[in-house]
Amino acid sequence: MQAAADAGERVVVFCHFPVYPPDQHNLWNDVEVISLLERHNHVVAFMNGHNHAGNYAFQNGIHYVTFRGMVETESETAFARVSLYADRIEIRGYGREPDRLLLLD
Repeated sequence: MQAAADAGERVVVFCHFPVYPPDQHNLWNDVEVISLLERHNHVVAFMNGHNHAGNYAFQNGIHYVTFRGMVETESETAFARVSLYADRIEIRGYGREPDRLLLLD
């Protein structure tokens, strides 16, 4: 992550498991992961799956997005297209996944 900071780049972290907001589906060491992420002010988003209900939170400059799953639905899908820009992240959701506009400082 230091190389990204030195280059003036923003970082989006991808993981299977969520870490925030608190939930029974979160990674077992979520508190430690959040602490690590928040030590780097160039981390702007953490995106994950695993919790098929989906979730979203914003804390200390980081957007936490849990994408919805399509496993439990017979007739509806859930997926998204993510577009990255200097000032925002646009998430175009399909099916059960909502659209989101995540503003970056």
